[in-house]
Amino acid sequence: MIFIGVKIFYRFFGFDFILDTKFISDIVLVAILGIVLNVVLSRVNSLNWVKTYTQFLNFVLLPVTGYVITSIISTNIALSLGMVGALSIVRFRTPIKNPFELSIYFLLITIGIVANVDLNKAVNFVFISCLFLILSETYFFLSKKNKLGSFFDNTNRFSYLNIETRKDISSLINKSEITHSSYNNNEYLYKIKSKKTDDFKDLISLIDEKDLISYSIDSNIEI
Repeated sequence: MIFIGVKIFYRFFGFDFILDTKFISDIVLVAILGIVLNVVLSRVNSLNWVKTYTQFLNFVLLPVTGYVITSIISTNIALSLGMVGALSIVRFRTPIKNPFELSIYFLLITIGIVANVDLNKAVNFVFISCLFLILSETYFFLSKKNKLGSFFDNTNRFSYLNIETRKDISSLINKSEITHSSYNNNEYLYKIKSKKTDDFKDLISLIDEKDLISYSIDSNIEI
């Protein structure tokens, strides 16, 4: 009914109405890409501004606007210059405080521009963007839980070996650092620091079993 009404309107004013199904379907797909990005971002990120209704509309309208403008000005240089001049007077009344928010806006506009050039590339672009967001969120989540800290950043993390022996083993300690040593009742007590626990295993393997009294290892202690 809507299309019939529009067609009657156009004929009344002397215009020929042509229903461009490809153009409409492309716009719908571009809008869906924006919605997908909004859903992924709202699920993997704790930013509250993404979950508002107005931001949801931005995620839908910005890619569509970028697609429509690009499709119109792609073959008309004069119109493209006029469009740039018209858009240059538009400014935000509310300042963007989060740089990530501005990056997302550019990302949404880029989706529309890429979709006009190659729709398949736009779909792949959104897929890669969503994958990057998920991986980034996963990394920071695990970092907060200290599950990746020792793997990605072990600058200030050390392991300590507390070992008690019947003989002096200081000459065997080459790869590690002795932080404390004492001698009492014919027993030697050492506290040794290293970034690799394998160094402790190598040291223990060099000590005769009859000279080794006890030992314990404290791993990944941040200093």
